[in-house]
Amino acid sequence: MSIEKLQSPRPDPTPHRSGDEYPLVAIILRRVLRFFMRSWAILAVLLLFLLPVGFFEKTPPICTYRILTGHECPTCGMTRACCALFHGDLNKAREFNRGVVVVAPLLILLALLQAWWLTKPYRKGKKTDVKSGDTDADDTRSRNG
Repeated sequence: MSIEKLQSPRPDPTPHRSGDEYPLVAIILRRVLRFFMRSWAILAVLLLFLLPVGFFEKTPPICTYRILTGHECPTCGMTRACCALFHGDLNKAREFNRGVVVVAPLLILLALLQAWWLTKPYRKGKKTDVKSGDTDADDTRSRNG
């Protein structure tokens, strides 16, 4: 093998784009999607707390396993159970699915962790660079430059 082949730089397979090349709609959609991906557990807990328990009893089942086989899967009724538990009815929640005593606390814990993580840049006075999304971007520029 020749030395020239070993020293030749590989072309970058992904072209880099600067922030000005993206349309504004794409930037907004990306930020909205990123927010929902980072806060889905918070939104789920709020939705289950705000909707009445009877809301999920009127809807048809969406479980693919139940539709295909006619039998309930281990998580069938979990949405109704979490909703009943968040409204304070433990007996009804256990009737829907007994696994709610494990899943609901984990969902609440995940929502709290997501809330802590989302508020992390705003604690301790950290600033966020709006254009790049980096925290403390001004401080690193002043130290390096």
